[in-house]
Amino acid sequence: MSGLAPGTSLRDLLVEQWLGRRPDLAPRVAALSRALDLADARRRDASAREGLPIPETLVVSLTSACNLRCPGCGIDRLVAGPRRDIATETLDEAVRQALALGIHRFALLGGEPLLSPLCDRLVLEHPDCFFTLLTNGRPLTESRAARLAAAGNCLLLLNVGSTSQPTVAEALDPGASRAISVVREAGLLFAVAATVTRLSHSLLRRTETLDLLAGCGAGLAVFFDHAAGFDGVGADLSLPREARSAWVSDVRGELARRGLPALFIPEDEWVLGGCAAAGRLVLHVSVHGTIEPCPFVPFSAFHVRREGLLGALRSGFFADLRDRERAWESLPGACAYRAAATEFREVCRRHGVGASAGATAG
Repeated sequence: MSGLAPGTSLRDLLVEQWLGRRPDLAPRVAALSRALDLADARRRDASAREGLPIPETLVVSLTSACNLRCPGCGIDRLVAGPRRDIATETLDEAVRQALALGIHRFALLGGEPLLSPLCDRLVLEHPDCFFTLLTNGRPLTESRAARLAAAGNCLLLLNVGSTSQPTVAEALDPGASRAISVVREAGLLFAVAATVTRLSHSLLRRTETLDLLAGCGAGLAVFFDHAAGFDGVGADLSLPREARSAWVSDVRGELARRGLPALFIPEDEWVLGGCAAAGRLVLHVSVHGTIEPCPFVPFSAFHVRREGLLGALRSGFFADLRDRERAWESLPGACAYRAAATEFREVCRRHGVGASAGATAG
């Protein structure tokens, strides 16, 4: 997998490459690294004290708003109705609880997280935390990108496959190309990402596209398999298993020859420790403040301001999920929970857990 091995710290890999281009940020990054090491020690202590996993990363959906309507977008399917934004007091409480547990890594989602007025505030007010923004990059201005770059504590996972065009892609969307240019010129730490669908796979395999990705200054490429909804909505956009396998093998080899490290999800989840959901490595807080196994599993009976993060992690529901995840990973499909959908629904029924507020989980 382009030189990555189990236990690889993707953050360290990216930061090492990044500091080659931004040596001026070395003191700030060194201070952040020390803060994260101390936080990890507190998190391990909390895990030992509680007798359960404390996740490395808290994933937070800041807003349901998005400036695009990408074909096959799972988040767009999962959040229904008018725009919702996480309440400021709920976000602050989630962050407070996370820091108390030693969680200093956060992934910020939407919709489009850059459309949330809380996004930049969160990054800039917590220099001892590391933030990953999953973004299409369109809302970035040059000045905003420069401010985030100077903070030295965030990574943009830039969706280069993002587009509202509902047909087979012939070229990268101009907005994606502009976003790459903006983050590169600002000196932001960034990786490129895309969801592989029937509409995008040929574009993402083209020599011109792979050359661009390898030469744009990104430290890593991440390709996600398209996951249909629990109700099967969107299944027509997924590549058949054989076609997906051939595509992954082909693109993996091409990027290795170009020297760009790459991750393919779910094929390479083992490098990251397998399925991360239900607190094993990640926990998700939705725009409604509900606490869910992951962003793509919108089922919950827990709220940040009621049970709290620790209450959710201690629950029989999350414990049951963690016990079953490893077996579910062996099933074919882009998502362990979807592969074991019948059993997962039975677990939900047993614990009285339903679809989260605002979710259209099917």
